[in-house]
Amino acid sequence: MAIRVLILFLIFSKISYSQIKFEDVAVELGADYLIGESFLGAGVSFVDFDNAEFAKLGIEKLIKRNRKEILMITPPKEQSYGLEMLTSAKATAKKHNVPLTIAPKITSDSSIEEISACVSKQISKNKKIDSVLVASPNSAMAAVAGFENLELKIGKDFDVVAKDAVNFLKLFRNQIIIIKEDMEIAGENLAKAAIHAAQNPTSKPIQFIDQPKSIK
Repeated sequence: MAIRVLILFLIFSKISYSQIKFEDVAVELGADYLIGESFLGAGVSFVDFDNAEFAKLGIEKLIKRNRKEILMITPPKEQSYGLEMLTSAKATAKKHNVPLTIAPKITSDSSIEEISACVSKQISKNKKIDSVLVASPNSAMAAVAGFENLELKIGKDFDVVAKDAVNFLKLFRNQIIIIKEDMEIAGENLAKAAIHAAQNPTSKPIQFIDQPKSIK
């Protein structure tokens, strides 16, 4: 059991832990803990990121920047965090009476070329779009390219809110508004949950949800 716990930790700590499909449950491997599946409830240990709160904060940050219409590039809908983000973003935009457009035919997992082309097309069709909410560094860079293809300037003509685990996006465009997903904290808590499960198999599982942290 302990060896299986360690293997799962080493695997999951090297990937984007929130990108887990509904069927990708660790208990299928005999381990009663997992990452990114807090919707399963109290029966297992889990480490997750509050993607609903990320989307809420992202929309609110764009509103504070006086952005009038928001484009959202969602994760694939079959992934649990994608549904959480989409539901939260729609509710927050509706609450503040701000139009929210979901980018069609692409997701945050699409290629940079596909995302960039889609963003440019959406802006060309609707000049009121002046901001974008994205779920990954790759989609953030592609979205920026989509705006810049139309000679629009980030921080002036448009804003981007993105989730980033390693502060990489600030090196690309410092004006990108970052909400941090702390992989170090996730790894630490996953290790604690794994050790606890191995040492105390009949006790209440450890559950941890990381709260988004704003960088800018």
